[in-house]
Amino acid sequence: MSGDFAWGISEFHIGRAHLVPAGMAGGLCGLPVHARYPARPEPPTVCPECALEFVRLVFPAATAPAAWL
Repeated sequence: MSGDFAWGISEFHIGRAHLVPAGMAGGLCGLPVHARYPARPEPPTVCPECALEFVRLVFPAATAPAAWL
């Protein structure tokens, strides 16, 4: 799954690294990115909206144990 994503930097949200799906112009949060990187750029922190959406994609609620919901 790591090859399906790249890291990106947006001029609209300086200081955050966005997770960008392959073939998309923006991060999982919906913001467009202006530069892409194969590894997370330093020092930006990971965009929290991208991180939450990634968790939702990898661990869908339909497969979560009932105790977690």
